[in-house]
Amino acid sequence: MLNNDLQSLNQNNNVFNENESNNTEDNNDNQDNNVNPTDQSQKSAWRRYFPKLLVIGLSLWIIINTLTASQNDFFSNQQSIFKKFNIYALIENLISLGQQVTLNGEIEDRINVLVLGMPGKGKEGPYLTDTIILVSIKPSKGQTRIVSIPRDLVVPVSGQGLPKINKLNAIGEVNESGSGGTYTSQTISKALDTPIHYYIRIDFSGFKDFINDIGGIEIEVEKSFTDYTFPDENYKTRIVSFNQGKQTLDGERALQFVRSRHAAGSEGSDFARSKRQQKVLKAIQHKVLSWGFLWNVKTISNILDDFNEHVQTNLRGSEILRLANILKSSTNDPIYITLQPGKNMPVVEDVGLGGAYIIKAQNNDYKQIKLFLDEIFNNYVK
Repeated sequence: MLNNDLQSLNQNNNVFNENESNNTEDNNDNQDNNVNPTDQSQKSAWRRYFPKLLVIGLSLWIIINTLTASQNDFFSNQQSIFKKFNIYALIENLISLGQQVTLNGEIEDRINVLVLGMPGKGKEGPYLTDTIILVSIKPSKGQTRIVSIPRDLVVPVSGQGLPKINKLNAIGEVNESGSGGTYTSQTISKALDTPIHYYIRIDFSGFKDFINDIGGIEIEVEKSFTDYTFPDENYKTRIVSFNQGKQTLDGERALQFVRSRHAAGSEGSDFARSKRQQKVLKAIQHKVLSWGFLWNVKTISNILDDFNEHVQTNLRGSEILRLANILKSSTNDPIYITLQPGKNMPVVEDVGLGGAYIIKAQNNDYKQIKLFLDEIFNNYVK
């Protein structure tokens, strides 16, 4: 989908017309015979891959930078480097395209994006979403609020009763293949009376491949824990352990770190898992914004392939550009909130059909969740 959007942008602007780019490159080659062949090769590679790199980078900004601190200084510090390779004009051109787009929710000064993580095809419960995060952005104030929604929250759904929220994506896929993300965002929006303008959905294979592509991530494990019932690839369980301290995680270990929720002690909950997910996102941000990563064209190409196969979103290319423009102008760190039972919270623990653990709205009043979200999005200061 991102490739199709990029092609649409290219057709609307000659800067990215393939034939013109090639002609310009040939003309530059003839005019500058003193350029080192290695530099010229790097320059050519950048021109071929830069549109793909930019779309990947902006997608990562949506998934990662909204969940971590703003990176205003990064691009400002690299202007001279981009200009050296005569591609800074391309960035300026794309930025201008993004500025011409008005995002859904932008006029109301509130843009909400739902981020979903699921096992994917060939896995147990392929469309059950283990990760459900609502990212809310207030452009006028440069504010971002991150709300982790527990997978065990039940919500009213017409014709479905009160299913757990992590089943909505699967229900949507049963109704129509490929519609899970749309169905989930629309259903949560209706149940919580909160607009959700966009969604991003990634499966576990894509997550693992991505972590491996970037060479792993460094994580500081705050507490040692062992999960004796972690689901494996053969529809069985296995033992997964993490020791306290700093360590480098590959894709498989990173996935275990963000999925585990049955360990003994404080780490054995959906809420502890939400905090680990945020920690991993920050580690990813640190890695992908490193200089070595940005220069590795092969790595970028591998990530693009992973994204094409494993990521789905209703954000179009021009909308990604606009959202990136809004995010990079933010000067405030995001505020993280987990929707969980507790004092002054709008949800409580309960037992559902068959004795299943569930989380539901206080007194079955889902308007209280809406009011809670409104307060978090508009007035909450950490």
